[in-house]
Amino acid sequence: MYKYLTLKKMNRKETLETMLQIQEGINQFKLLIEIQLDNVGKHGKDFSFLRKKYLHDIDIYNRCITRLEERFTKQLNTLK
Repeated sequence: MYKYLTLKKMNRKETLETMLQIQEGINQFKLLIEIQLDNVGKHGKDFSFLRKKYLHDIDIYNRCITRLEERFTKQLNTLK
């Protein structure tokens, strides 16, 4: 039949480790955005299709950052 995953309550250490991983993920996406902005500056002038692709990627990365920040906030609220 169906197996349901039971979520266990994380202790303080696990919550802090999760928050650290989330923050590292946010930093990685910010780095990717910087790289894509650099690519837009280099190749975006000459190749409009590349500019469109890079800007689309930046939009996706920003959405990922937003979701990770929401998860970070939820974890932070569990510590209080």
